[in-house]
Amino acid sequence: MPIRLTQSVKFLLGLCFATFILQQTADQFFGAHLAGVLALSPSRFLLQHAFWQPLTYSFVHSDVVHLFFNLLMLASIGSELEAIWGKARFLRYYFFCTFATAAVFILAYGFSRGAFPAMAGSPGPIYGLLLAYG
Repeated sequence: MPIRLTQSVKFLLGLCFATFILQQTADQFFGAHLAGVLALSPSRFLLQHAFWQPLTYSFVHSDVVHLFFNLLMLASIGSELEAIWGKARFLRYYFFCTFATAAVFILAYGFSRGAFPAMAGSPGPIYGLLLAYG
């Protein structure tokens, strides 16, 4: 069965892909290390006030395989949910899952008192979509 991409899913796919290209280009040619700036690092979020990270971590991916499988899941499940729910409800749910995952990650860091690696990719929104799809 072919995947019919909806408008919001196309936007999110494009945003993830564009962020990946920008991140790889800046890292390879300019030594920018954008993943460190955009990925969610609880210590940096809390101590250095990197308040953009609970949103931007979901658009940063570590490699092509990571990007491919996240986008494949988003395209196949997200398009069906958006077709049923509509654009506004789908985007509200997607970003709710993004922020809820970031909040849980930061709380887990606070309780562990250990060093956490930065979180990148879209595990929260994807698992949230899987939960809703189920």
